[in-house]
Amino acid sequence: MKRLPKQLVTALGRAGGVAGLFVGLSSSATAQDDAAPASDEELQLHLEQIQQELEELKRQMNALEPGYTRFLVTGRASVNFTAREHDESTFTARLNPVLLWKLSDQLLAGTSFELRAADDDSDVELQWANLSLVLSDNLTLRGGLFLTPLSYFQEQLYPAAINKLPDKPIFATGRGQIIPESSLGFELRGAAPIGSTKVTYSAYIANGPALETSGPSAGQFDFRNFSDVNDSKAIGAQVGWLPVANLEFVYGIQFADVAPDSGTIDDTNVLLHSFAVNYLTEDDWLKGRLDARAEFDFADFDGLIDLGAGPFNNDRTGGYAQVAYRPTHLGSIMRDLEGVFRWDFLNQSSDAPQPQDQQRYTVGLNYWVAPTTVLKVAYQFSDIDDPTGQRESDHAVLFQLGMGF
Repeated sequence: MKRLPKQLVTALGRAGGVAGLFVGLSSSATAQDDAAPASDEELQLHLEQIQQELEELKRQMNALEPGYTRFLVTGRASVNFTAREHDESTFTARLNPVLLWKLSDQLLAGTSFELRAADDDSDVELQWANLSLVLSDNLTLRGGLFLTPLSYFQEQLYPAAINKLPDKPIFATGRGQIIPESSLGFELRGAAPIGSTKVTYSAYIANGPALETSGPSAGQFDFRNFSDVNDSKAIGAQVGWLPVANLEFVYGIQFADVAPDSGTIDDTNVLLHSFAVNYLTEDDWLKGRLDARAEFDFADFDGLIDLGAGPFNNDRTGGYAQVAYRPTHLGSIMRDLEGVFRWDFLNQSSDAPQPQDQQRYTVGLNYWVAPTTVLKVAYQFSDIDDPTGQRESDHAVLFQLGMGF
């Protein structure tokens, strides 16, 4: 016969104690029918003791229930097909488990990593892993690897079940990336009402990005900041304002010295700016849901930089504007369809290495299989301004099945 867990025995013992207390009170009441009645103070004391025992018993019994530690497994997955002009068409797949623990009402822990199918077996990348300490209703301290609160898209809209198109805007990925995805350090974040409006805020300090100084990526950013390249740290902040519930304005800024300590180049400071606006509405006159978003990002260097071939201006800009409409008020299959249009761009200095400017126009149609599962198909028109004349267009057909779970 299996032995009961010690906690359960203790809890049951306390239950017996509480029951005994009730019996004792009842017996005492019977035996003292002819005696002087207990005072109000004595009865109140007994009731308080009973209440304390019951609360303790409830706490211990809850501790024996499965999931009391509040461990949650969630995440997302996607399968993509990309047929891009000048490149081989290919399938890709990725799985992003998210593991969350609520250790107490004030302490939380979580991590997310990405598993990708690759030619050499598989590829694993840690996306974020951090601890959060709730300081108050309006402020939380977070430490570790966190999604950088700079670009609204990079922090909030990147998952496949949320992003309306199969790929990211060009400024947010690849060799032209000008905004970080994640940072390693500490962050304070929160939100507070101001009258009828709401304000969100965040401030952080973290390992900063590095500037590539040689090779085909010279002049571009390396945001893999598990180890900093110098003693200076990136300092950033983000403020969001919601004048009404369905409209949000967001501004983020980050300052960092991106020159490595190796002495290859002099100290090089850069300010990263991010402006975003988000609007979502669902009305009867629209017969559905309208989702409109835009973001503009700017990398502003404090002067010319010299990588060995002479000084040049390395400022870079990027952004996107997107609108999506889903006729949720119509019947049949129509309410599960969603049309999407996005314009995105990346501008680089004509004096910089690899000075390709690019504009893309993407038209997509989504079919929502379930609230968190979507099948996407899109066609992308891409115009490239390459002073070297190596490439002028890069059109693509994109498919994706994305799921959140």
